[in-house]
Amino acid sequence: AGGALVVVVIVQVFFMTTRGQSVGKRLVGLRVTRADGSPVGFLRGVVLRALVVALVPAALFGACELVWQSASADPEGSTLVRAFGYSALSNLLTVIPAVLSALFVLVDVVFALLPGRRALHDRLTGTFVTRVLD
Repeated sequence: AGGALVVVVIVQVFFMTTRGQSVGKRLVGLRVTRADGSPVGFLRGVVLRALVVALVPAALFGACELVWQSASADPEGSTLVRAFGYSALSNLLTVIPAVLSALFVLVDVVFALLPGRRALHDRLTGTFVTRVLD
């Protein structure tokens, strides 16, 4: 299973870098380009787009983990543990980043429904999704 995942990632990166298309975009006739229509390349097409989508949830989970580490290191002295209780705080710090990450994904999709039809990650990376005309 791990080998198949590596192959899929390599194919996706190759297609996005060379054609501006993931396998799914290729199947439905879409392409990711820069504003001038030029190819997105590896940095913008793979690295930046993936960072925007992955970095926000990772930062949320990381921040909550730091709060948990601080609170659980000294539960008796922690204001958060006293306010919520040890178990409730643990649950909150697990649920909060998951909910906020889901909300981020929702906002990302909603941006694609606004005028200009560009998802948030497209706006942040300067990319556009267009129909393939060939």
